[in-house]
Amino acid sequence: MSIQTLSADFLLRKHNTELYLMKLIEPKLYFLNVMPTANSDTGEFPTVLKEPTAAEDTANGVMSEPLDTSELSELTEIEISPLNAVLGKTSAVGYKFKYSQKFLNRSDSDARVQNAFSKIAAGMAQKINVLLAQDIVTAASVALPAGLSAWSTAIDPRKDAISMRHQFSPADSPFTLTDAYINDTLYKELETYYMSMDWPFNSDAIDVDGTTFHNVKNSFAGMSDNFLGLDSNIPAGIVETYVDPDFSTIQSSILQDPQKAINLPPALINVNQYREQEAPHNNVFEIWAEIGYSNQEPKGAMAGTLS
Repeated sequence: MSIQTLSADFLLRKHNTELYLMKLIEPKLYFLNVMPTANSDTGEFPTVLKEPTAAEDTANGVMSEPLDTSELSELTEIEISPLNAVLGKTSAVGYKFKYSQKFLNRSDSDARVQNAFSKIAAGMAQKINVLLAQDIVTAASVALPAGLSAWSTAIDPRKDAISMRHQFSPADSPFTLTDAYINDTLYKELETYYMSMDWPFNSDAIDVDGTTFHNVKNSFAGMSDNFLGLDSNIPAGIVETYVDPDFSTIQSSILQDPQKAINLPPALINVNQYREQEAPHNNVFEIWAEIGYSNQEPKGAMAGTLS
């Protein structure tokens, strides 16, 4: 089946540019499946450095044990303990795309614009994944357990997954290790192991007895860590974005009528379009995302290095 080539004129309309790029970018953003997003009005947000568990609060007298409830009993009063938090800021990543009217008249302009947008989407997704992975790994307060197998020589993923789940979910923890994120090298070892056992698997995710391992390619670039574990039911944090409705049709639609915008992709990128005043009066697109990670549950993330 041939690839559909959209016209350059269609793609270079500001509204279509944003929608088309988000269609390409969103599937490549690995951590958005387990993290809610929130648009920040200022680009700044609180991020939690340490949060006590319910068991620690109970032991310290901050939170009392719950009472057995009945029609006559009074519910336990709970004092929420203060969080140790700092102010985080979003980071901006993006591209500038410039073209001339002469370029649009070329017979290959449609294919070239579509190819350029594919590269922009891949580059932005890769940068966002690395930024989020760095922030989540830095904030994670649960380490990998000792005694795991050597994945490069004698991988035993099922036994390792058991150890990981117990390390992630001690008796006082509400978290469950539902998702694990590893780089492409480790994922290849996992695929090879499953193939040797004649077990089914796919190229994006493998369910190891209840914990889904995801291939996040080179999202750990520049880090010594190559493993990240999360609970999709209790997100460890929030992906904070700054999307200006003046530069985002999606964000503008969400603000005007959230119900009608329910089928739109998330508002993540800003798009600005203008024409240069100087000859040859090139058309310019500025495409950028402002994104950051607001940590909420330090014990809701596990990070470390698999050998």
